[in-house]
Amino acid sequence: MLFNISHFSEDDRYTSAVGRVRGLESQLLPASRLEHLLQSGSWHAILHGLRDTPYGTPLSEVQDIPGIQSATRRVFADRAQMIRHLTAPDRDLIHALLGIYDFYNLMILVKTSLRQTTRRVPLSPFGLIPPETLEKMLQQRRRLPEPLEPAWRNARQDFEHQPSLFRVEMILWRGYLDYLRSECEQSGIPFLQALLRYHVDATAILFALRWRYWLEASVSAFGECVQVDWALFPSGGRLAKDKIRALTEADPSRIPQIFQYTPYGAIFTRTSETLGKPETLWQLEVSLENLLTEMCRLTRYTAFGIEPLVAYLWFARQEYKNLRLILMGTFRNINPETIKPRLRMAYG
Repeated sequence: MLFNISHFSEDDRYTSAVGRVRGLESQLLPASRLEHLLQSGSWHAILHGLRDTPYGTPLSEVQDIPGIQSATRRVFADRAQMIRHLTAPDRDLIHALLGIYDFYNLMILVKTSLRQTTRRVPLSPFGLIPPETLEKMLQQRRRLPEPLEPAWRNARQDFEHQPSLFRVEMILWRGYLDYLRSECEQSGIPFLQALLRYHVDATAILFALRWRYWLEASVSAFGECVQVDWALFPSGGRLAKDKIRALTEADPSRIPQIFQYTPYGAIFTRTSETLGKPETLWQLEVSLENLLTEMCRLTRYTAFGIEPLVAYLWFARQEYKNLRLILMGTFRNINPETIKPRLRMAYG
């Protein structure tokens, strides 16, 4: 078992909130419903199939991709706002969880600026800081709110010496995970601390493989090897450093064996044929997210504490990703069999 479910908190301040979330969980779309939507054949049929769900009203007048994006965003934003309201006694903790969207926006804005391009990647509307406010602060070189400022300062200083956007991304995500770890440790809640460790591992695994592909590309293109900078990797995970190091050095065929007795053994076994292919890294990313979903499902066994509320926020986030994939993929006439492997594990 990934986690001892007897270690949930017994915080009775959330008894009423947990009862409310249990009712909301019943509105989450099960895997069978997502499969049916995926096979509907047209995005109009998908919209019709969602009419009796929380997405029905927002999607009722959708006519194009921007409308789809706006409607699905609205449902997740409402759910996130509700969780923020219900978790007011632990505001700093829930702000740390939602802070991932602020760090994501910072990463996009910084990389766009350093790349000096006019091509824009859409920013997330789910953060605590309005995207336009964050962008204006960067343009005016104003000090950013904590904890963004120290992460951005470290990334900026590193870029001056080693101009790599990949390094900038790693530094910013490490800054976010350090911030999240601090809040999880202060909470004293074992479930959240364990969830954080798995999150750190997942990030380190993906970064190690991306660095491996970067190394291989550098050798192929320039005949030179870029040394792995282990100081950029997040700390606080479950995996020993030698396991992460193996991802950059070992033959891909040996990686499943190296991770055999870790929580990630089955994942690497399933994805073993794609480990040497950077274009299929998404398969590993989906599997790692599914592991976190499995862990969040354990909150079904408690009627107390903030854990079910945090888990619901994660379930809602995964559902948002799935619906966007299905709706936008169908809108663009992408084969359902191409979309299906990219779907995340559903709550039900």
